[in-house]
Amino acid sequence: MASTTNSCSFIDTILPVMGSTPSAIAKTDIIWDENQRMFITNQYTSAAGHTYYLGVRFCDQFITVIHVGMYYNWTYLDGIDIYAFDGYEKRLISQKKFGKEFYNEVLVRRTVEETLANHVSAQAKMLGRNINIKEIGAEISRLVDKSYCSLLDNPDTIKKLDAVRPILESELRAS
Repeated sequence: MASTTNSCSFIDTILPVMGSTPSAIAKTDIIWDENQRMFITNQYTSAAGHTYYLGVRFCDQFITVIHVGMYYNWTYLDGIDIYAFDGYEKRLISQKKFGKEFYNEVLVRRTVEETLANHVSAQAKMLGRNINIKEIGAEISRLVDKSYCSLLDNPDTIKKLDAVRPILESELRAS
């Protein structure tokens, strides 16, 4: 019976009862959203009633920060930032702005894949390397797939979370 009590107590720390003071765990500004397979951070509502948040996905080679807005019954895309790693620091490699484009996950994924492929191609050209564009596209697609992995199913992602947490928190401070 003790495990049931411990489970309820833990759930109460994550999902506090209305009117009670949330624990430090529940107050975190970083939330995993399994449906979208990304972290949700920095949510706020503007005076005009628009709700904004950042969606963050990552894998070993890059981080994608998706700027999302919601108003009434529609969700729109404000922008996508893509960062590469420089050790444990992030380095901006692309920033694309959208004019309140209706949110479309296919558009997000295609934008990330195209942007990363263009970045790799440009870097290869600057280094004088001849590369196969189709091979780059296939490898980039594989990397983007890795950024869509579930936090709940992927032990590698969970292991890397401690290294990525400061980067997620820096997104909170930067916005």
